Amino acid sequence: MGIGKRIGEECARHGLTIRQLSLKANIPYSTLYSAIKRDSDGMDFETVKKLAAVLGMSWYELYPGNKDSEEIKSFFGDLDKVVKSKDYKERLESASAYLIELQSDTEYNSGTDWTVEERNSWIRQKIPDTAKLFNVDTTELNNYVQWNFPKGEEWLSNIQDAIATFNYRNNGKIVFRYVEKICRAFTSMSVDGQEEAAKRVQELAQIPAYQRRADTAQTAPGGADDKEPAEK
Repeated sequence: MGIGKRIGEECARHGLTIRQLSLKANIPYSTLYSAIKRDSDGMDFETVKKLAAVLGMSWYELYPGNKDSEEIKSFFGDLDKVVKSKDYKERLESASAYLIELQSDTEYNSGTDWTVEERNSWIRQKIPDTAKLFNVDTTELNNYVQWNFPKGEEWLSNIQDAIATFNYRNNGKIVFRYVEKICRAFTSMSVDGQEEAAKRVQELAQIPAYQRRADTAQTAPGGADDKEPAEK
């Protein structure tokens, strides 16, 4: 189903005719009628956002992505086999890669370059369904996925990569969004302030209520078959 048909269905669901929708969105009737009837995927991105606003929905709901696209097939091969892997870490890594590839493919098909926030918004709303598809924990996928950063903040991406690598290799539980907040705060602090902040974090780490249980470092959520393969 293309964007045109999705808009047509939402239009009907809201009890609107195509002409009424075109008037509310200030879009030429002929343009909208043609796009819906042809089930066009080539609608102008800004036009789609205007229509979504009139229909009371988020624009990214009209761009669900196509997991059966040639790009996804080329990248993953047999996706069904990937999502059924018994290796939890492998599924988590694949889920993250899947989100990035699906977002990139969807953006390309939209015919325009999305902003950093638009890319992140799209990925964010797809995380629950993707976690379900790959049978991984939603929170862990949210922490593991590679978010986009605006120009000038690429250094945060490097930190995110390092944390993802640590978590993957050590069943770690470092949550990037908290580290990001600390890093952003550090950019406005003096060296003395950073030193004091580090001391306070170390003090918090000594409080039992804030310490991670030993068993959480050894297990990862998933099904009964999610075991590391025995070494031969």
